[in-house]
Amino acid sequence: MIRFLCSTALVAAVLLSGLSTSAQEKSTSTGKGEGKSTGRITLTAAKAAPAKGPLVLGTPTDPHAPTMRLVVSNANELMSDFQATMKLCSPADFKQWPELEKYLDVFLIGVDRTLPARLDTITTHPIDRYVLSVPVPSDTMLTRFRRENLDPLGITATRQAGQLWKLTNAFTGFMRVKEGYASIAEYKDDIPLQMPNPIGQVANLLAMKADVVFEGTNVDNVAGALESRRASYGIRRKDALAKLKKKDNETADEFAIRKEIASANADEAERLYVEAKLALMAATIDSPQHQGRLTLQTIPLANTAFEASVKRIHEKLDRFAAIEPFGNPILSGRINLPLDEMRIAYIQKITAAMKTRSLNQIEAEKDRSADEKAVAKKIVELFYAMVDDGAKSELLNGFVESRSNASGKNTLIWGVVPKDGNVVVEMLELLPKSGKGNSAELNVDSEGDVKIHKMMMPAGVRADAKSFFGEETAYVGTSKDSLWLAIGEDGLKDLKGAIKKSAEAKDADPKAPFLNGMIKLGPWTELLHKRWGTTGNVKVRERAVAAFKGGDDILTIQMTRDEEKIDGMIKLMPGVLRFIGSSMAEFTRNLDKK
Repeated sequence: MIRFLCSTALVAAVLLSGLSTSAQEKSTSTGKGEGKSTGRITLTAAKAAPAKGPLVLGTPTDPHAPTMRLVVSNANELMSDFQATMKLCSPADFKQWPELEKYLDVFLIGVDRTLPARLDTITTHPIDRYVLSVPVPSDTMLTRFRRENLDPLGITATRQAGQLWKLTNAFTGFMRVKEGYASIAEYKDDIPLQMPNPIGQVANLLAMKADVVFEGTNVDNVAGALESRRASYGIRRKDALAKLKKKDNETADEFAIRKEIASANADEAERLYVEAKLALMAATIDSPQHQGRLTLQTIPLANTAFEASVKRIHEKLDRFAAIEPFGNPILSGRINLPLDEMRIAYIQKITAAMKTRSLNQIEAEKDRSADEKAVAKKIVELFYAMVDDGAKSELLNGFVESRSNASGKNTLIWGVVPKDGNVVVEMLELLPKSGKGNSAELNVDSEGDVKIHKMMMPAGVRADAKSFFGEETAYVGTSKDSLWLAIGEDGLKDLKGAIKKSAEAKDADPKAPFLNGMIKLGPWTELLHKRWGTTGNVKVRERAVAAFKGGDDILTIQMTRDEEKIDGMIKLMPGVLRFIGSSMAEFTRNLDKK
């Protein structure tokens, strides 16, 4: 179904082309006459009781399902933004704009490009259902939409009663025309006669003046509502995770890690699906400023684990709040996030999978003796035990700063609050016995109660460290309540300065971001591209390296708590949009190959 919807409006073409749906569930409606309908275009949960026994076609199985809707401001504005994005690229890439424009124009035949479009996802059933509403404000445009958009796709529209049309052949479904909009669905019940104006219901989203806005809401928290939504999401979660398959160039251990990360993402998504009163995302390309923005906002329902987690933000002081950012930064980040039971659990699962991979990698190495392998494995066990204990402390508090130096090399300092940072001393003591070339010097310096040690970087990253930071050795700081690392030019000086600065008292600021970061993508992309060589998606990395070389390649993210809600902002500078534009150009080149 969704692949058909993609052909009826630009929003679907751009945002939904990768989606697919199953036609396992079909409405019992025949399409003859209007009759009565229980579905609603707003996706507000029906009041029917949960189904018992065998599923009856058309019967909601989750009466407390969330409302999900997406709106696009208008096709003209989006096309203009796409063109401006591609104009940031090389002349060769920008030459592909007419090809992309021609490709997208096909999906807009008969659609008013000056008016908004809307897509609803109906989640009241085990299989997601969709309703797409596109503007066809006149009979002339409707006729053109049917004859020049639907007919060429092999879709026949036959009028039923009033403005209800039955769609057959290449796609089976229904279309209702009302108040200048054609609403298309696979199920007649989802576009009832009494449906309100599709755009009137989303005026608040259109008022945000964004290109694309997604809103998900839950209105009830009555007994059984959370359980009902959790069971409903569980079906979708199981289906999504089952689709994960091991890649040809991926080891079993790497696949296990990827599955645990996907499961963690599903945990976070489930929290929003089940326990969020509001989840909002608004994406905008600011063509005059050559910037992209993604605005985020979420509000938890009362008396949920999500609400309890939000209330705990700023419960503890940020250990690193007083540390000042580097000048000429290529990476800067701060996080002070409480960890609840859900996040502790998935962190432990991910790190357990990572530990297994590390142990297996050590066992497979041919340049270590049996004794060296035993020591290396001991270090791995100690490291992941420390991470595990840190998660159990229920707080993720850390910072990172990295800068580019005049020499062309880079400097990085990093710090985190562990349960006990002194555990690292035992690892450093074992390091020289873990393999050839590994070494450590303990207590080479100190700052306050932090002991500073020097270590040779692990063999697997030593060459990268030398290339990127200009050094193969790093400084490690340990104390009961902190763990530090520094590498690069003036690394020791910067490390001691940061440790000293962190000791300065600083009052808690409830409005300070609990997550704040920026990254200059070019240097890190080049580092990864060099490290990964011919593995992975080489062409994408080459495109990214070329795009970021033009500069302004900065991405920033900020998340804050404002009373009961979480606000977020992600900004993409021109260099990042340049990469997106070059990817659009590559998409059009590949069209000729299909």
